[in-house]
Amino acid sequence: TSRKQIQSDKEASHTLHTIQSGLSTMANELNHALAPILFDTENLRDTATSEIPKETINRIENSVQKARNVLRPFLVSTQGIGPRF
Repeated sequence: TSRKQIQSDKEASHTLHTIQSGLSTMANELNHALAPILFDTENLRDTATSEIPKETINRIENSVQKARNVLRPFLVSTQGIGPRF
């Protein structure tokens, strides 16, 4: 029974590692996809000739920040899993 429990624990650990690794990869990809949006909102805000209302830029920026805040725990909690680029 002890061997079965050890094997079961190993399998559970491997499964958890696989799930965490997948979540980390997904969170990183989404975070990278949001970065240019945030960068562009900053550029639009700095452009004096922009015809886009400041409220619109603020709304986009706030939405991106909210999305990044949702991703942050997955980026932090899975750091020790494997290489991060």
